[in-house]
Amino acid sequence: RSKEQLEPLDFMISRYGKEAARFDEKAKAEKKREAKEEAENTANGYRDLSTLFWQHKVWALVGVTCQDDPTCYTKFLKLASAQGAAALALPDAGQLRKEVRDAYRIAAQERALLELAKLGPKAAASLDALLDLTESTERLIREGVLIAIVQVAPKPCDKCTQKLDKVIKEQEDQDRDSQYSAHEPAQPAVAQRGFAEGPGERRQDGVVYSRHAKTLRTI
Repeated sequence: RSKEQLEPLDFMISRYGKEAARFDEKAKAEKKREAKEEAENTANGYRDLSTLFWQHKVWALVGVTCQDDPTCYTKFLKLASAQGAAALALPDAGQLRKEVRDAYRIAAQERALLELAKLGPKAAASLDALLDLTESTERLIREGVLIAIVQVAPKPCDKCTQKLDKVIKEQEDQDRDSQYSAHEPAQPAVAQRGFAEGPGERRQDGVVYSRHAKTLRTI
């Protein structure tokens, strides 16, 4: 979680950014339509690679910025896409396309969730923010939220059970085929059973073991 560890990411971002700029210039100079389109497509491909490494850098920057501060990580859970980019002082933050800002937001939230889970009970003040995020339909965020709640929340956790009951009811009719395989229960339902159990349950490595559950699910 040091700035020095960002150097390999900076190298890749710079490398692909330069290649994108080189093919942009080539596209401008081309007279033939097919050659021009090929150069443009290549430039866009390198730009996408640069953006991908920027996502990794955002993920890393949250750790560098927050270190062991649960309040800092909780802040990144609440920030909208544009606010998150500005908070990390990303270059041209105000000019980023919405889909890029959203990708960066997910990367920042994913890192924050991981670190809050590692902090466990020390991050108890983040529980309300975590419960707010249980409504997310983005799989990476949902999985991270449930892992973090398992580590952060007390057992039993009545407000966890109530919130997950509400989410399950509100989302039970949604099409989840893209998020869960047909034979798996929705993740909030698994977590809800765990929080309702209290005594007789144990947790280890982000896995909920429920006394009455017939199956074991990793959340």
